[in-house]
Amino acid sequence: MALNTTLQEASQTRHTQHQKVKQREELGNSDRKQQAIAVELGNERKRLLDALAIAKIGNWETNLATLEVSWSAETCRIFEVDPETFVVTHNAFLLFVHPDDRDAVDEAFRRSLSSQGVNTVDHRIVVGDDRVKYVTETWQVFLDGEDKPIKAIGTCQDISERQAIVDKLRESEARLRRSQEISKIAERVASIGSAALDFRTGSWEWSDETYRIYGVTRENFIPSAETLAALVHPEERDRLLANIPAALKGITPEPFEYRIRRPNGVERILRREATLVRKETGTVIGIVGTVQDVTDIRAAEREWNRLQNRLRQAQRLEAIGQLAGGVAHDFNNILGAILCFARLLKDDLPEESADHGFVERILAACERGKDLVEQIMTFAGVRAIQGGVTDLGLMATRNRDYLEAQLPARIVLRMTLPEVPLPVLGDTVPLGQMLTNLFLNARDAFGDGGGIIDITVRRAEHSEVERVRLERDCLGERSWGDVRPGRTYGLLQVGDQGAGIPSEILDRIFEPFFTTKGRQHGTGLGLAVVHGVVESLGGVCHLRSVSGVGTVFSIYLPLIDHVVDNTDVPAEGPADVRGKERILIVDDELDVANAMSIGLKRLGYETVSVKDPREALAALMAVPEAFDIVITDQGMLGLSGLELIGRLKQIRPSIKAILCTGYAEGLNAEIAGQAGVDAFFQKPVDFQQIAVGLRRIMARAV
Repeated sequence: MALNTTLQEASQTRHTQHQKVKQREELGNSDRKQQAIAVELGNERKRLLDALAIAKIGNWETNLATLEVSWSAETCRIFEVDPETFVVTHNAFLLFVHPDDRDAVDEAFRRSLSSQGVNTVDHRIVVGDDRVKYVTETWQVFLDGEDKPIKAIGTCQDISERQAIVDKLRESEARLRRSQEISKIAERVASIGSAALDFRTGSWEWSDETYRIYGVTRENFIPSAETLAALVHPEERDRLLANIPAALKGITPEPFEYRIRRPNGVERILRREATLVRKETGTVIGIVGTVQDVTDIRAAEREWNRLQNRLRQAQRLEAIGQLAGGVAHDFNNILGAILCFARLLKDDLPEESADHGFVERILAACERGKDLVEQIMTFAGVRAIQGGVTDLGLMATRNRDYLEAQLPARIVLRMTLPEVPLPVLGDTVPLGQMLTNLFLNARDAFGDGGGIIDITVRRAEHSEVERVRLERDCLGERSWGDVRPGRTYGLLQVGDQGAGIPSEILDRIFEPFFTTKGRQHGTGLGLAVVHGVVESLGGVCHLRSVSGVGTVFSIYLPLIDHVVDNTDVPAEGPADVRGKERILIVDDELDVANAMSIGLKRLGYETVSVKDPREALAALMAVPEAFDIVITDQGMLGLSGLELIGRLKQIRPSIKAILCTGYAEGLNAEIAGQAGVDAFFQKPVDFQQIAVGLRRIMARAV
């Protein structure tokens, strides 16, 4: 029994010891597990802190009763403060917040005190040397058992890098928007739009400018082959749309210009350029191109070409004019000598002599030559328009009888004349010649037919003058000369119902000797004279001619402020042209000077003729009282006629001066008068005309 008891006790003891050993082992294992857990928790905490540091996320807690704040190390790093020395409070935190964000952050925190959810606010902080960071605050307010807020726990994340990326993205988007706006403006300025067709979907894409160019809007127009075809001119529609199937075959569309009619009826000219869009495999998947409104560009090109043609025409006419003027000048001197010598010969022959008739025919031929030369000089712009004042209406009235006498019975003249004077600066003779030439041109336009020639003289309205000033040449319509804005113009218009002028010769009608009538019907100088007169008076000639309908010439001449005396009192020359004055004749053409000298001597004058103007100057300087009158040519070597007269007047102020010229570009009566000229004659002139002028001069001097 005792043994059993002893064995039981021993067994119990061993069991107890075993239990203790087992407990010690379990405790050791538990400690090791706890240590492992602690290590793992430490590692986890470190990983969490590392993750928070990498994510730049700190945490904080605010005691809402005391407003004391605790920041994590990462929060301190974000705010760049020393956690050992920096005392954190809510107000200290607010001092870090950017001044522009401070009120909003404080207000967000105050609102959160009555909120049960998570709160978030993004704001800026200012740290270090005034550097700005962007942070996101996220927090939640916790309540006690009485639902009173006791604390706020939250995080603070540095999002400066993310914000920088966002700012760059926003800046990039802003640049893209600006670029798009600039592109739209550029498209609008250049009137260039873009268009694309995706073959995979069949969809069309147009830019805003393309819609504007076609005169449609996104709201009321869906681009397609059918809707586009409705806008394109029928003559160009098939060619434009044929580019689509051609593109599917890999054929790049050629640049192409075509006409469209917008829904409002306005026609425009467009230029389309396109290229193919391909996949990497080379398969064509669409067309991308531009469409440009070139209407104004083409109009400007036409205007440029018109101006270039005008310039070439003006240069051609100027060259012809210079040549014609030079030839006419020399021919004038020849005619002058023939005219004077023929008159001398006529005076020496008895009227019953057979030779007397021959001389008459020579004089008649000289007059015809004189008229021809005068027309050439007028065209060349070197005829001396003597500066008179002419009433356009009165000039037309005085020529009416002569004009009607030139008409066959099948043609009727109809004249519309003004009730008030229309004074222009110009001599009656060249203006009358201009009217006559236009009239005869209108008469000949009828051929064997009949109709009405309309001659209208009136004041040109300002709007009409502006239209002529801005007129662009078109088929059957031309303008020559420049209308100056602000000037008042008189209009001389001659219209017919004849055959019209072929468009291909419109630019040549003012060329001298150019005619479609044949040499037997004229010299081809009629319209050349018109051009010369209009140009010399600063006017404009506008022509409208339609084949089979007729032609209208409209001559615009600047009006002047001048009281016109409409009484028609002819200036009668003196009955006796003889005299005894001493005359010095200066002309580098000796035949002209000698013929003039002989003729004036027969009329009782004492004459001396010299070739060199400097010789004439020396003669008068030697004996100032030697001459009463000087007759001089204008164009001479050494001294011009005006210069010679000026110097002679300085030597003897009372000497009378007569200027003769056949080539007087820019010379008129006003200029001659200022130089001391007492009388002015257009060559060719004979001694009898000079004698008439002499007697008038001397009569005025008495």
